[in-house]
Amino acid sequence: MKEKIYIEKSDSVSSIVKKTANAEASAVVIYIPRFSKISSEPKDFKLLKREIENLGKSFEIESVDDDVLRLAKSVGIKSSNPFFRKNKKTVSDIFSPREGGITKDVPVEVGPEDIEEVKPAKSHTKKKHHTAKRSIINYILIALVIFVFLGGFYILPKADITLTMEKFSWDFSGTMLVSPTENTQIANSQIVIKGELFQQKATHGELYPASAQKEVEKHASGTLTIFNAYSSEPQPLVATTRFSAPDGKIYRISKGVTVPGAKIVNNEIVPSTINVEVVADKPGEEYNIAATKFRIPGFQGTARYEGFYAESYAPMTGGIVGTIQVPTNEDLVKAKESLRRKLESGLRAKMRIDIPEDIIVIDGASDFIITDENVEENVNSAGNFRLTSSATIRFFGFSKTDLIDAISRHLGSNTGLVAIEENFVYGEPELDFKEGEMTLRFSANSTWRRDLDLNALKEAIKGKKGNDLGLQIGRDSGINAVRVELWPFWVRSVPKNPDKITIDLQ
Repeated sequence: MKEKIYIEKSDSVSSIVKKTANAEASAVVIYIPRFSKISSEPKDFKLLKREIENLGKSFEIESVDDDVLRLAKSVGIKSSNPFFRKNKKTVSDIFSPREGGITKDVPVEVGPEDIEEVKPAKSHTKKKHHTAKRSIINYILIALVIFVFLGGFYILPKADITLTMEKFSWDFSGTMLVSPTENTQIANSQIVIKGELFQQKATHGELYPASAQKEVEKHASGTLTIFNAYSSEPQPLVATTRFSAPDGKIYRISKGVTVPGAKIVNNEIVPSTINVEVVADKPGEEYNIAATKFRIPGFQGTARYEGFYAESYAPMTGGIVGTIQVPTNEDLVKAKESLRRKLESGLRAKMRIDIPEDIIVIDGASDFIITDENVEENVNSAGNFRLTSSATIRFFGFSKTDLIDAISRHLGSNTGLVAIEENFVYGEPELDFKEGEMTLRFSANSTWRRDLDLNALKEAIKGKKGNDLGLQIGRDSGINAVRVELWPFWVRSVPKNPDKITIDLQ
């Protein structure tokens, strides 16, 4: 008869073998409960089979754990689920023939406790999945704790420092002298400040309508380039020397010139050139010819005729006989005023752009003058004439930094001051461009504080204990009170990162 051995979930292979050895029967049934220690590895069942067979006993395994049954069968151990196998009739009561002589078999009833055991077993793989999931969650929680810890000590901490600064008032009423030769200083009721005289220049031309008409006879004109390919000797040409175009039209030079001698290079003549202005021999539009070549009729019949020639590289223009548009005096006045305004506006705009940021130029500290005007005689085909003007703007300026430094020295500060409130009033200036000086009335109502290098201060206090910080900063002159706020509440030192330090000056 087989003896049934019940093991605990924590029993190892050696414990099961020991229990089997102590059994009196030679055949045993080993009941292994769900989630036992040996239910996860095939090698445990191989070892169990070998050791029990060495004892000379036969055995089989019963379990409601599907993993146990599967692993046992995989190594050749007979195994079964006691609640699902087909049993022979365990108990049969045969009654006397009653009610038709039918014999009934009465099956054994299964109790509630046995039904609970029949529930499908959870697989060990699912158990391992839950274990891995719990491990991942634990790792995440640990990482969050570390992040919060590091954030609390390295990311979150910040310092807000408020400095109440000592204030200085300065009022002044007197004169200001701006001069390029004087050093900046304040004495009695006068401020002397080193200044500079700036200057901008511009030239601009535009077309304006001519409103009058005039009967005219005008000669075409243009520019010729004369070539000397004759000899190395220079050739003089008198005023009115004629030049003939291919169609026979004559143009004359306005004044005498000398054509340079040609160069001799490797026994060859390299022509020399000179440019001259020429005027058509007669008035009229027919002399407004295109660029072409010209000969000198006066050299015809001599060797010089082939050696001297000329070319025009632009058309001859301006020739006309008839009525043309001409500007009146009123046209000229209007044109000059319009061009003046444009030049002045442009120069002042350029002045504002080019002037250094620190330079102060007060209203009235400049002058604007037209230095040259030119009206072209020829009116274009649309009846417009061209006016070209040149202009200069001059202005006095001085450095605001120099003025602030002078006030700082006057107030006895060697560390520099910053204006909290300032009201500087400049009067109408008197300009002396010959001496390069400017004088004016000047008044000031202002409040100042000491200038602090906030970046240097942050570097000096980073990592310092908050309790000692107020005393350390408060030793500096110009600071009346210090308030230090560290956050979060457990922080006791100023952060070592300057970006985490805020300094507010009041």
